[in-house]
Amino acid sequence: MTAATDTLLRPAFGAVCLYSVLTTLAWAALLPVLPLFIQGPLGGGDIAVGLVLSGALLAAALVQPLVGAFADRRGRRLLLFGGPIVFSAAVVSFSFVETPEALFALRLAAGMGDAAFFVGAITLVSDLAPRGRQGEAYSVFSLSSWAGMGLGPVIGDVVLRAYSYEAVWLVCAALSLVALVVALFLPETRPARPPPRSGAWAFSRSAAIPGLVLALEVFGFAALLVFTPLYARELGMDGAGLVLLVNAIVLVSLRIFGRKLPDRLGARRAATAGVTLTALGLSLPAIFAQPAGLYAGAAVFGSGHALLYPALFLLAVGRAPEHERSAAVGSLKACEGIGFAAGAAVLGVVASVAGYGAVFALAAVVTLTGVIPLRSALGGREPALALPG
Repeated sequence: MTAATDTLLRPAFGAVCLYSVLTTLAWAALLPVLPLFIQGPLGGGDIAVGLVLSGALLAAALVQPLVGAFADRRGRRLLLFGGPIVFSAAVVSFSFVETPEALFALRLAAGMGDAAFFVGAITLVSDLAPRGRQGEAYSVFSLSSWAGMGLGPVIGDVVLRAYSYEAVWLVCAALSLVALVVALFLPETRPARPPPRSGAWAFSRSAAIPGLVLALEVFGFAALLVFTPLYARELGMDGAGLVLLVNAIVLVSLRIFGRKLPDRLGARRAATAGVTLTALGLSLPAIFAQPAGLYAGAAVFGSGHALLYPALFLLAVGRAPEHERSAAVGSLKACEGIGFAAGAAVLGVVASVAGYGAVFALAAVVTLTGVIPLRSALGGREPALALPG
């Protein structure tokens, strides 16, 4: 039995995985619904879709290093409790908005809830992970979030077709509040020794290069998450829930059967392979403007993302001092949010001018540039990781 397997048998690890499933279900169920809500009842266009989703995520991303540093000082459980409360309150309030501007403000609040529960959960995993197997432990943990990522859009689609937008908001809030109950059983893992005060609220330097690569890849991910629902309708499909489910199935399968790849290949090589595959996946819907192109692209993208995120997690969090783990997670998540916000905003303009095929083409090019900092900044060599225990 491996050390990672020992970790997976701990009740705390199982509880944080359940917490992740619930919070991700709540977040992901909004993905296929919000673009339709903006273009339908709220009367917005492609640019409004991009701005509402991107602007709110950008503002939330900017607070994530602060959220991470707060968790290093005050504890992880405050984030695990506060995130679902803020998220559920904001999402229930979606029922009362009448303009994209009002939705933007509430999506901003919900995004701050996202930031709290994601940073708290990922840091908890880092604290529980055994020495030298953090990539494997994170890969296994990520199965829970990607189970939610795969099923959440399907839930959103089904509830919207059967009931209404208001019913989607209530379901998402309920899932988040159930996660709050699970959080009561999660331990506090913040080190007893308080972190030094200098630089506590600054961006974590260990996350700089991994964060840049992640921002470029998530720029492309915005095409898949934000514009697949609209592209699917244009191609005559009923919805995009199944496309995103294919993406999640491939990702989860590779995380299960290839969970040791980031540790065995090394973080830089695994990240390089991940960037290449995600860029290839984004190019397929641009080349093949048909449902098969969307499904194939989602599958290939999922295989690349399965490798990329654990590798970047190793490069950023695995090299951070013990008292800066939450700050490193928050910084990495901030880069993720900034990349997604930039992608949604820029690609919204591209969609309105050149169509959805151009959206995926540009996304593929931007994502592929992530290879440059991986190779040049690291000198073409595999960096040594000082993984904390």
